[in-house]
Amino acid sequence: MHTIVLLVLWVLGTSLVLPDPDTGGEKPTEEPIPCSKGCTCLHDDYSLELNVYCSARNYTQAPSDVPSSQLVSLDSQRNCIRSLPGSIFQNTPNLASLSLHNNQLSRIEEKLFTGFHDLHGLRELVLAGNRLAYLQPQLFQGLTELKELDLTGNYLKVIKANVFMKLPKLQKLYLAQNQIVTVVPRAFVGMKSLRWLDLTNNKLSALHDETFLGLHSLHVLRLSNNSISGLRPRTFRDLQYLEELRLSYNRIQALGDRIFEGLRHLEVLELEHNQVQEARMGTFMGLSHLAVINLSGSCFRSLPDQVLKGLSKLHSLHLDKGCLTRPNEKPVICMNFATYLVFY
Repeated sequence: MHTIVLLVLWVLGTSLVLPDPDTGGEKPTEEPIPCSKGCTCLHDDYSLELNVYCSARNYTQAPSDVPSSQLVSLDSQRNCIRSLPGSIFQNTPNLASLSLHNNQLSRIEEKLFTGFHDLHGLRELVLAGNRLAYLQPQLFQGLTELKELDLTGNYLKVIKANVFMKLPKLQKLYLAQNQIVTVVPRAFVGMKSLRWLDLTNNKLSALHDETFLGLHSLHVLRLSNNSISGLRPRTFRDLQYLEELRLSYNRIQALGDRIFEGLRHLEVLELEHNQVQEARMGTFMGLSHLAVINLSGSCFRSLPDQVLKGLSKLHSLHLDKGCLTRPNEKPVICMNFATYLVFY
């Protein structure tokens, strides 16, 4: 009798978990995640991350009905967005990447990013190809986790102090193809993690002694295609880890003593197509890791015999062939190590 009772209980218990014949044991279908009209929303079922693509939709304002709680990436490039209201990106705690490339933004409200002080994930902000002519001081102060900021191709004329001061983790800053005439002294103070700074294709005519003050982690500095007429000693003194310095297509006429002081890890120095006519004995002093120098496009009136002394790792020197010697004299460059000369 006891055995029969146990058998009955086992049968009854099994019947409780049998699949419903009407559903076939299938899970209820989940409702699709709502998405802003005209956008494409991709949801990662594993990580629950939401990526939203709203590119090339002729939007005149950023979509405001994008699901925000799981939003990780928002791409709204190639639209006609002219302004951004101050509260549009609040309540987006997981946003990591925001691209507004190639819109018509001419002004950003000063409080736009103040709602991001709790946003610990934003790492990439792309504002390239807009019409921004001015950046308010401390505009980006809430973006404490930002690692990459792209402002290429705007109408910026002056880079003032305090604009980037509270971006302690920023690693790459793109300011190329603007109309920048001045970078005020100490403009980059506080950017202790910056490794890449691009100021190519602007209208800079001079660099101040404190222009790059505090950029102790910088590895790449690009200043080509400006109107820089000269370099002062100690301008680069804080850039002890710089590996690449590009100054091509400027108006530099003379390379004075110790102008590259502090660049003890520099490997590549690009100075082609300037108007350099003179270099001093101590011009390249201390550049013990320098491997490549490009001086093509300049014709020297004066170049000391030992101008490259101490550059034991130099393996490539680019010069114009017609400017290697002075009339009736020996070549002005004497090297006691293997260097590959590239003539033009």
